[in-house]
Amino acid sequence: MSLSKEDMYPHVRKQLQKWYPENRGWKILARNEVPGVQPDFLIEKETGERIERSFCAVEVVKLITEDHLKRMRHYMEILSGQNVSILEHILAVPSGTDTSSVPRGVSVLRIPHVHVD
Repeated sequence: MSLSKEDMYPHVRKQLQKWYPENRGWKILARNEVPGVQPDFLIEKETGERIERSFCAVEVVKLITEDHLKRMRHYMEILSGQNVSILEHILAVPSGTDTSSVPRGVSVLRIPHVHVD
């Protein structure tokens, strides 16, 4: 059986909820909960007139390539704006994924019990 991105969603959401607790005002929205071009998870809260956001892209691959990073930069562009602060870019991958090409500033979330064939 092949692993899909959606198979990883419950594991990723569980970790994101630890990092961004609802009791501190954070909303974690999966891609199917927000219309338009979105990363796999959008995390946000309103603080006064500002919106703080983080986003998480889920990739089920053995090697992170420039195409994956380009997609993350695209999310950064479309999710930022006036009165919006992007706090964190998160890349969620199965354990064992080669993330050596991931630049500083991108948080890598390894899902320990998930492996790519």
